[in-house]
Amino acid sequence: MGWKYWWCTRILLAGKLTLAHNLTADEDGFRGAATNAGGSTGCTGSSSYRLATNVNHADKGEGIYKRTNATYAAGRAKILNGGGGGNSHNAGGSGGGNYTAGGEGGPGWNNCSPSARGIGGISLSSEITVGRIFMGGAGEGNNGFSTQGKNGGGIILVKAEEIETVSCAGITISANVGSVPGTGGNDGGGGAGGTIVFEVDTWTIAGACPLTISANGGNGGNVNTAATHGGGGGGGQGALFFSTTAPTVHVTLETNSGDGGCNKYSDPCNSQASSGAGVDGSGVLDILTGPLPIELVDFYATKIDELVHLTWITKSEQNNSHFVIEKSLNGNDWYPISILSGAGNSSELLNYQTWDFNPSIGLNYYRLKQIDFDGSFSNSDVRSVDFRTKGSFIFPNPTTGTVIISGIPNQLETIFIYDALGRTVFQKDMVEEQHSLELDLSYLPNGSYSILFKSKTGIETEHLIISH
Repeated sequence: MGWKYWWCTRILLAGKLTLAHNLTADEDGFRGAATNAGGSTGCTGSSSYRLATNVNHADKGEGIYKRTNATYAAGRAKILNGGGGGNSHNAGGSGGGNYTAGGEGGPGWNNCSPSARGIGGISLSSEITVGRIFMGGAGEGNNGFSTQGKNGGGIILVKAEEIETVSCAGITISANVGSVPGTGGNDGGGGAGGTIVFEVDTWTIAGACPLTISANGGNGGNVNTAATHGGGGGGGQGALFFSTTAPTVHVTLETNSGDGGCNKYSDPCNSQASSGAGVDGSGVLDILTGPLPIELVDFYATKIDELVHLTWITKSEQNNSHFVIEKSLNGNDWYPISILSGAGNSSELLNYQTWDFNPSIGLNYYRLKQIDFDGSFSNSDVRSVDFRTKGSFIFPNPTTGTVIISGIPNQLETIFIYDALGRTVFQKDMVEEQHSLELDLSYLPNGSYSILFKSKTGIETEHLIISH
């Protein structure tokens, strides 16, 4: 199962994930502040920490604190991990924070004292656990020549038994932040790197298809004029979590802090805003388990006579309160038909089942909603069962050996036949769409059998009697 929000990519798989393309949440995190007009000709230093939005004091970047007071929108002060804005005149915005703190912006024109620079977003390392993760943000420089602070990196959650690469020029999984482009007078801060969580048992990364996993902070913007203004502060580094020992074979891991921007044009740079804090790579954390609530092996909706049997299997559960089976007749409007308690925490295979005793004429859609103890939830893929027709028709039944099956379900994947003891006695994988099929079952002994049709939308069963 996979979900994509504006800030988060989430992938849950029961089995192997083969990477053929890049997976990114670059700059999908908290937003850097937009540019403002500017108009002051003098320094506004240490006293201007929080103000309402105005032309002479740049806005703060977003962070984990939801600001509701309009008089806290602008000014030098950080707002938790959101970087502070640069004040007049031409001071640099600061970097956002995540696992490490963001860097401070440059002082302002002309080497403003006391400094008008934005103050970097805080480090969240003391608050971060694998079940409590964050994004990064950034501030913005002042004034009208400034660039917007970069957004922080987003969040990626991946749960699979194995991740492999096969053939490629290289694959990346990233929650990075790009560099802020330079401007004439002052610049925005770099966003902090995001967070990536892996609950993966095995890594099989081919030497011909190496993997790079990164949550790097962004570089602050450089000033393109000779006098000292304000470069942008570098973004703090993000975090990488691994449920096992961090992979190293053909894998590169990066959590780098962003560099502070140059406060004036010089080569080499001789006046620089602060870089993001911390030793590069300190955000790589392993042998931890994460916030992904359940590992769902599969979810089935099986038509049995005039009823629907709903079954699912979990391989593991984390803080799982309960399941809700939801039903829809149009695929859009859903209502609950059954609630079952979850196991809370489990590392064993667990089987669940319930029934729909009142299926409607037509298509019946089903999905499984998993709900955590904190009320957060996720939905499975949708399954459907068709009661518009009488289903597959088997003739003759009873049979002496040869049967013709008509009315085969659309998108059929596999036909199974089970004996009365539940043993598989026949299996046929379908490679192309067929509406009828002839089977020779004369080798099977007399008895009662169940024929199971597994399609992409659900499961249907019919009964068969063999009597030679």
